[in-house]
Amino acid sequence: MAMEKKGNSGCRIVALIFGGIVVLFLIVVLGIYWMLTARSAEVKEMAFAHETRAQSEFERARSAAEQGIQMMELTSSDLDSLEPLQDGDAVSARHFILMMEDPKSTELARETFARRAHGAAVRWDMELEEVWGDEGDGRIGAMLRVPYSFNEGNVTRTSSLSVRAEFEESQRDLLIGLRRGDPVTVAGVLDLEGDRMRIVRAEVVTP
Repeated sequence: MAMEKKGNSGCRIVALIFGGIVVLFLIVVLGIYWMLTARSAEVKEMAFAHETRAQSEFERARSAAEQGIQMMELTSSDLDSLEPLQDGDAVSARHFILMMEDPKSTELARETFARRAHGAAVRWDMELEEVWGDEGDGRIGAMLRVPYSFNEGNVTRTSSLSVRAEFEESQRDLLIGLRRGDPVTVAGVLDLEGDRMRIVRAEVVTP
């Protein structure tokens, strides 16, 4: 009888140990499943966000094309033929964007470009985003952008360079006649003081 009790007790202990192992195994499996599910959801969310940004850029590019705004087309090979900016040179939007896009440009090259570009003359074709009131001293502020595409191998992406401009009061009547999304050519002086980029003494170039 005592042996039978010991046998039953041993069976219960084995059953408890086995049950604990099964429960632990299930907890581990559920934990792994939860982590994989959470990771999958995160990947899907990141992919959706990337797709949304790409779609937004595509829509802006298509809008620019529909409105007759010329999309600047750049390629990685353009970086190889880019000549250093010289003192007194005017700065084109193309040159500015290529310097911004070049991942291999050195700190010296960037510093030299910024020093020579500051105060240089510009004449850029852009899209108007907004015009607002007094910037102080009778100046009028505006935000514009330069839409462009950049091709790297088999990948082409679209983006835009945002540009802030300050116009004199004499430009008010020309600015009043503009609407958001209008193509506009702006001439002025590039100001790279501090960490901001703007065109000062800006003028709307009329045909």
